[in-house]
Amino acid sequence: FANVPKARSLPAHILTNEPKVYDVTFEWRDEESVKALAGEFHCYKVEVVPHLGVLNLFRPFLPKTYFWFTVASPHNWVRYEGPENGPGTPEVVMSLSETKR
Repeated sequence: FANVPKARSLPAHILTNEPKVYDVTFEWRDEESVKALAGEFHCYKVEVVPHLGVLNLFRPFLPKTYFWFTVASPHNWVRYEGPENGPGTPEVVMSLSETKR
């Protein structure tokens, strides 16, 4: 998102363990301060929005998936919130536990 001025979404494909390829859009949601074990970071909050065809009617009932990346280059991953392994699996929160020195 940082390389494309004013970009709010980025279409992409995700390959899963099924194996299956899903069409998704990564959509910028906000900038937030995120606390993790590795410290506090100013981050971009990005939602992964799946494109499910006819099943899009059920999307409001599915858990949302978010990633946080640092605003500062090189835009490192800081946090994830969403399903552990796809629909029907427990929701998890993972965050950066240490920084490289």
